[in-house]
Amino acid sequence: MNIAIIYISNDKLLNSARKIFAKDLYGKGNIIKEINGILENTRLTGFQYIVFFIESGFFIGKNRLKELDAFLKNIETMPSKFVSVYTNKKFLSNKYLLKYMSRLESEGCIIHSSDIIVDEKHSENISRNLHPVKFGS
Repeated sequence: MNIAIIYISNDKLLNSARKIFAKDLYGKGNIIKEINGILENTRLTGFQYIVFFIESGFFIGKNRLKELDAFLKNIETMPSKFVSVYTNKKFLSNKYLLKYMSRLESEGCIIHSSDIIVDEKHSENISRNLHPVKFGS
């Protein structure tokens, strides 16, 4: 299966988690493409599953909803129906995760998996248990 891993983050924990997911999903026989959602404007044609790593905001600081909106606007059409969304542990992580999920659902996506990543061990457990699905399968 062709899987896009999109990271909209500068967080070290999410960067590490993204690499763990890429390695684990590749080991399961998938084709992986990692995309920096902040810097790259790319086409997502041909991907059957998408994994998002989006940085959670701070209590008074900004979140990454603007960057997610800009990324979704640039790709025009979401090729995959099923997506996973992960964010890092911060004070209001739950609130931001729900906002990110809501934004992706407004694009017609079905959230297959979501979680707040606490540490590298936690991300290894999540990636080990993640089994991506294709629309129509």
